[in-house]
Amino acid sequence: TVSSTIPADSSQTVEKETIKDTTPPVISNLEVTNISTNSATISWKTDEKAISIVDYGLEKERYFLSKSLGELTVDYNLDHAATLEGPLLTPGLKLHFRVSSTDSTGNKAQSNDQELQLIGFSITVRILDKNDKPLKDTEVLLYSEPLRGRTNQNGEVTFTNVVEGKHLVVIKAPDSDFVSEVIVDKRASQRVELNTGNLRKQAGG
Repeated sequence: TVSSTIPADSSQTVEKETIKDTTPPVISNLEVTNISTNSATISWKTDEKAISIVDYGLEKERYFLSKSLGELTVDYNLDHAATLEGPLLTPGLKLHFRVSSTDSTGNKAQSNDQELQLIGFSITVRILDKNDKPLKDTEVLLYSEPLRGRTNQNGEVTFTNVVEGKHLVVIKAPDSDFVSEVIVDKRASQRVELNTGNLRKQAGG
């Protein structure tokens, strides 16, 4: 509140009230672009100039890393973009993130939890029955996600954006469930053939 005294020959005081901004920015056009094996760009807009930050981590609403956009005292913008990168970001990784924008009077807006997945590796699994015949139209699960797919006429199913390492395979065959393991390495794509005659049955399957 600012008080201003009118000419000295008057005893009246005029008070001018300043209306404080209490409305947070509106976040819109939130999108993820330039996704690669180890980075991704998050961009969005606000309806008023704001400073911004991206919080991110491996679990929903549990963020342990952040990326600030510029100097908090000067970089108030309408367009915002942050590229996430670093040793944590590995092929096929899923990330949860949230963006926040704060205007010049301290009003803060936050997005809901969002998810992105980096480009991972590809593996094609060919399933044969005990007679070496392709096991067609059969559900196959790749853990730990799990990723799900069904075999085609050649007994093949392809999983994409898989993380590097050892994975459990569950084959939902007509007569029983079978389990095996596959190792996904740093090759862009690879193939594995599994014969149910050589696999162990899943407990209870």
